[in-house]
Order: sequence, then structure tokens, then C-alpha cells
Amino acid sequence: RKGGKKAAPGTSLKKTAAKHTYDAGYKRWENFDAEAAADAVSDDDVPDADVVEDSPAAFEPTTAPAETIAAAPARPFDEPKDPEEAQRALGNERFAAGDYEGAIRSYSLCLGLKARNHVAFSNRAMAYLKQGMHRNAEADCDAALLIQPDHAKSLRRRATARHALGKHRAAAQDVQRALALDPTSKALAAQRKSVLDALAKAAKDAPFSAVAVEAA
Repeated sequence: RKGGKKAAPGTSLKKTAAKHTYDAGYKRWENFDAEAAADAVSDDDVPDADVVEDSPAAFEPTTAPAETIAAAPARPFDEPKDPEEAQRALGNERFAAGDYEGAIRSYSLCLGLKARNHVAFSNRAMAYLKQGMHRNAEADCDAALLIQPDHAKSLRRRATARHALGKHRAAAQDVQRALALDPTSKALAAQRKSVLDALAKAAKDAPFSAVAVEAA
């Protein structure tokens, strides 16, 4: 009886290209307003899976090993060139998400990489204000203003911290300096009124004691 040989099945590979979308990068953080939500977004598309299809192979006496196609090495996602910039952006994102403790950590790491950074101090002060940590906020604004004396946001935030601490006269001075830099700001005008009202009330409520004066 004649025996027939069965065809050894072979395999052909068809591979589709993987598609990647890389992070578009971060917005310049110096323009970041900590009171507003940060709009930095990172979109990563999932690469398409390789498609493997079976197809008939030629009749061969032995089974040939399947062809191995080496996958192309994955390209790394684009990262900020400066680690300090990465921490700034992360702090902004965390603040915008309401994670004030996380924002404080990121701004602190940023300052560890670049100590003379008035924006990092100022934004960390804003995060401290959100946490009700007014003394820390005042100290960070002090540091920011030592680096950049005319930073209006630091003056405004220090005024907010000092007002909460009962330092109404010092808060009024900060608001006045900030208004000199930004005279059209309605927020600063409202803040000045609030601080001056508190200062007037504190003066009115202050205990009065008579002082005896002896004639010479």
C-alpha cells in the first residue's frame, strides 16, 4: 500500500504597524494660575495588536520553523528635558485636581532642584492656603518676594495669609503694593475693602484704657 505524505502546514506572519501618540508636552508653567484648573493633558493610544494569519504552505518533507519577526523597539514617551520642569507641571496638575498635599510635595521637589524659583514658592503658598496652613503660606510668599519683589500674586497671597492670621495692617500694605502693580484688578480691589473693613473693626474693638498724665 502506497502511503501519502501530508503537507507540513506553514505559517506566514502579517504585522500591522503600531501607532503611538506621544505626550504633547507641558504648557510653560510660569503662566500657570494656581487658582484656575491646569489644562495639561497626556494622551496615550494603545498600540494595535499584531495580527497573525495562517496560510497554506508548500509541500515539504519536513516542517520548517516559523519565521521569527523581531518587533521594533518601542520608542520612549517624550519626557520633559528638565526634571524641575516635570515637577512644576505635576504640581500644577495635582493642584487643578484638588490634590493640594500632592501639589505641595511636587512644588517642594521642584524647589529642591531649583531653590530660587519664586513661582514654585508662590504656587506652594497657594496650596498651603487651600489647606488652611496660613503661616506656611506667609513664609513661602516671603521667600518668593525676596527673589521677585514685584510678584503681584505673591503679594496677594501673602495678604490673604496675613489677613487670616489677624495681621490686617500688614495685609493692607501687601494689597496696596499689589494694586500698584495691577491697578485694574477687581479681585484686589475687593480684597483691599475686606482687609480695610477688618482693620477698622479691629481698631474699634480694641480695648481702651485711660492713661494718666501728670503735670510737669
